[in-house]
Amino acid sequence: MRINPYGRMACSLVALALYSSLAGIPVAASSYTLDIFGNANMDGAIDEDDIIYVEGIISGNNQETELADANRDGIITREDIDQIEAIISESENELTLIDSGGREVTVKKPVERIVVFHNGVTEAIRSLGAGDRIVSCNSYTADQKFYQEFGDLPNVGYVDDPNYEAILECDPDVVFLFTQIPAHDTNCENIRNKLKEIDPSITVVGADFLMAGTYVDEMRKLGYILDKEAEAEEFIEFYSGWMEKINDRLEGISEEDKPDVYFEMQWPSTYSSCSVGLLALHEPVVVAGGNNIFGDFDGAVFEVDPEAVVEKNPDIILKYEKTYARGDFDSGFGLDPAKLAELRDEIISRPELQNVTAVRDGRVYIISWDILLSGGKQPLGMAYMAKWFHPELFKDIDFEEIEEAYREYLRYQGFECDSTEIGALVYPEKYPEN
Repeated sequence: MRINPYGRMACSLVALALYSSLAGIPVAASSYTLDIFGNANMDGAIDEDDIIYVEGIISGNNQETELADANRDGIITREDIDQIEAIISESENELTLIDSGGREVTVKKPVERIVVFHNGVTEAIRSLGAGDRIVSCNSYTADQKFYQEFGDLPNVGYVDDPNYEAILECDPDVVFLFTQIPAHDTNCENIRNKLKEIDPSITVVGADFLMAGTYVDEMRKLGYILDKEAEAEEFIEFYSGWMEKINDRLEGISEEDKPDVYFEMQWPSTYSSCSVGLLALHEPVVVAGGNNIFGDFDGAVFEVDPEAVVEKNPDIILKYEKTYARGDFDSGFGLDPAKLAELRDEIISRPELQNVTAVRDGRVYIISWDILLSGGKQPLGMAYMAKWFHPELFKDIDFEEIEEAYREYLRYQGFECDSTEIGALVYPEKYPEN
């Protein structure tokens, strides 16, 4: 395996739309707005059309828009055109945008020193070939070989136990935090307030890079923040190509044709699941054309009553696994297939599940955390799910094609791996009888 710590870079420009998070249906390109000030015509990019639009505002021919005030001085003047021109040429001194938490933030440019509090942002930055700008990461990232180039960097802890001294010592231009993870809302708000108090010059940006409904928007904004717009569009093309494979086949599918899915977690007990409160795990089931039987539960990850599972009688049982069991590898490279087989066998052997449709029909599957999180590789995990949920609709996509796409994702992360260097991403790949 060859490792390049700064990832893959290329320069392909592609205009792509944001995808709906729960329906799995692409939103029309015209309905997508890039929430960066300077996007005067409220479309999906900042370009010459925005300059023309601001000229129309100044002359009285165009209506003023929310994002036309590019320099945020409260009035629309030629100086806004100057700012737009600077953004286009990647020479602006600062960039103001609406982050994923709906907060207006101003980023000082260029951004050269980044602190990250979760893996989703880390992988997104590496996908753009900018991993060398990360100067500190969270404790979970630092402990994993998949992020080995960051192992010797200062550790800023995690959102529930931040190390403010380490953050300040890193002198970051930007700190990235979660925005849509309910369990961390209070923690992230505390970090934002504390950093504002002790050093107002540090910009905190909310971005998750975990959900299909926001991933493209977050990647595009990250491209502008890092002056990596072309690289961002290239990765969006890779990402959205797989989303299209899923969405196109599931378009118009009825609720009756969606299988009921029990998605079992690793915690807090043997019987546990997730709901819309944890979009990063609930959403893939929905986008892949399934019905999460506990999707409307009031919570994120929670214990469930075995009798409730039996009563709901799911068509499919899905369990995700995060065990690190690949020798020199750990999270990011797949898992030990023997371990995944044990997990599946344990579910199938539970006495209380013997009359459940999923067990009776052999539709019990284990999926690796590696293929599901973070968001950049999530469409590939969804593709596996979609094949299990709707085998006839996805028979033209084989498992080898998905695994090859995963190796392509690893190349964006800076790794060259052949098929023998990747563990099991799912188990089993097919129905037992096939």
